Amino acid sequence: MGGLSNSDLLACLTHVSPTIESLFISSCKIARSSKEEYAIDTAISHMLHLTLLDLSGDLSSDLTISRKPSTPAVEKGGKPTVLRLYQAENSKFLNLKEAVNVTGWGSITITWSYLDGRDRARVDEANEVAMRRGDLIFSASDVVMSNWLVTETW
Repeated sequence: MGGLSNSDLLACLTHVSPTIESLFISSCKIARSSKEEYAIDTAISHMLHLTLLDLSGDLSSDLTISRKPSTPAVEKGGKPTVLRLYQAENSKFLNLKEAVNVTGWGSITITWSYLDGRDRARVDEANEVAMRRGDLIFSASDVVMSNWLVTETW
């Protein structure tokens, strides 16, 4: 099997994590065993200068949200950190509410392929947490974009 593996991506991210400021991964299938944690989930807590993460596909879980530390620039009123997830895997975001509560991201946008009633309830709960926090822009929808939930508190 060829292509990039999850462990290859983790090795790369580990190497650049102290200095990386933005990361885009799109249309890339990354082989991962079911027992492996996503490389992004593992490395995110070491990416202290990361201000933009843009992922498309099954590349992360709610750990990418919860493990993102606040960055010094944001703490001093600088530019907010931005997380954009497209075509995310619904089942990997079961702890979305808790993740949104502790995240260091300043703006989170998630687009899923499809949201059922339970998924929408999780999104509603996360949206309420973001509104209570008052320092986070949170939006989530499914691909049809029939039901955007947006919280702006800047």
